[in-house]
Amino acid sequence: MKLTVLGNWGACPQAGEATAGLLLNVEDRIFLLDCGSGVLAQSGKFCSLGDFEAVFLTHYHHDHCADIGCLQYGSKFAQIYGMRREPLPIYAHDRSPRFADMTYGSFTFGYAVGPDTSVERAGLRVSFAETVHEQYNLAMRFEYGMTSLVYTGDMGPRSNIDDFCAGVDLLVCECCFLESEADETLGHMSTRDVGLLARRAGVRRLMLTHFPHGAEGMLWENDPERTRELRGRMAEEVRGYYDGPVLLAEIGKSIAMDNGQWTMDKADILQPVDQWTMETEKRGCSTE
Repeated sequence: MKLTVLGNWGACPQAGEATAGLLLNVEDRIFLLDCGSGVLAQSGKFCSLGDFEAVFLTHYHHDHCADIGCLQYGSKFAQIYGMRREPLPIYAHDRSPRFADMTYGSFTFGYAVGPDTSVERAGLRVSFAETVHEQYNLAMRFEYGMTSLVYTGDMGPRSNIDDFCAGVDLLVCECCFLESEADETLGHMSTRDVGLLARRAGVRRLMLTHFPHGAEGMLWENDPERTRELRGRMAEEVRGYYDGPVLLAEIGKSIAMDNGQWTMDKADILQPVDQWTMETEKRGCSTE
């Protein structure tokens, strides 16, 4: 499996970027995990509209599905012009009227999923677990051969998914608040919440995503230096509770997984490079 970050912002994208979205390559098949604002444009850097095997949506908040309509138009053109032969499957829960919109003519078709269902496509097995959030959300576990990852979508600290995440090679977890902003009543995770979840579940690696646009009462736009500083601080706070490798999701960067082993091209290392290097050197690992 190879995972590529298409979007990493919560709520809305900053200039030229995107909200929630991941591209999962399994052999020669391509799966889209969430399709937030700006994700479709980012995906065009890695594949064409006719390449998607299937789409998986965690929930229907706009920052996770805003581009679905445009993807459906693109799938229509892909089918009309012979780039794909069958409707694009979109797997999502049916706890919302929005589920009906996942089917678009003969071009996309919605398939209902939930905690009591699983999906198997091209050797990839996908299972689901409900999380605590303002809207019904499904965390997703992807397993192929001996490799596994969990993508949380949105969730709060009262979510009970420790067993669902247990032992995965990679946990991709939302992280919206610093430790000082933690609140168990919120539907999003603080750095402390994420670190404790990763430790309890015994995950091998952790990736933070769904980042905020500010912290501690301050908001800013299109300020890469302050953004990098905040995300670095978030990673350091997570490390106070979890001693495995911590990655920050960076748009356009990838990580490849094969039977639990991880390979990364230096040009594609997820940020921050210096922090990942420190973690791998500390464990005697190689970034080659």
